[in-house]
Amino acid sequence: MSFSPKRHRWSIKVQDRYAIPIYKRIWPGALIEPIAKYAIGNDRWGRRDFSGLDIIIALPQGTEIHLAQRFRSSDSGDDFSLRYKVPKLGGGLQESEYFKFLTAYKEGHWYPTHYAFGNTKFSLKEDPLKVNYEQGFSNFYVFKMGTLLRLISEGGLKYSGPYANPTPDGKLNGSSGVYFRLDDIPEEAVYFKLER
Repeated sequence: MSFSPKRHRWSIKVQDRYAIPIYKRIWPGALIEPIAKYAIGNDRWGRRDFSGLDIIIALPQGTEIHLAQRFRSSDSGDDFSLRYKVPKLGGGLQESEYFKFLTAYKEGHWYPTHYAFGNTKFSLKEDPLKVNYEQGFSNFYVFKMGTLLRLISEGGLKYSGPYANPTPDGKLNGSSGVYFRLDDIPEEAVYFKLER
């Protein structure tokens, strides 16, 4: 399985220290519900987490924004990525985010309305709670998923890959991703942008 408890803990720390304050700036007065954190050891929330939901932004007027999120460390590339295939329990590979989101879009099923993506200023080896940055991201985006998926589906947004993704210890387990240059993503697909 591609899930790495160590990487998950790192991502939760990045979320708590650096991403949630940005969400609070974008959506003032909202209640931020970190589903990825609730999912640890809880099957009910775990099902929602693995369908791509990481954060629920409960707005003051009673509506919700459903958000997927991904953080890449400074020792990774700075392009936007979607998981392509991941190992499945019992062996073999299964289709992941890229296929799930596109299928949901094409068939009219649920998918997160937004996707937050940020490149951190620190590596996976560094504890996000101990690094000393006022702003921990070199760039941070919130994409409009419907627009992004439409552009991908229609061929207006090209990716490179799929390329193998090593585990945090450098091993290959069959996990792969597709990558989009941030400069290639049109402004119409960007809800929020924070750059260096």
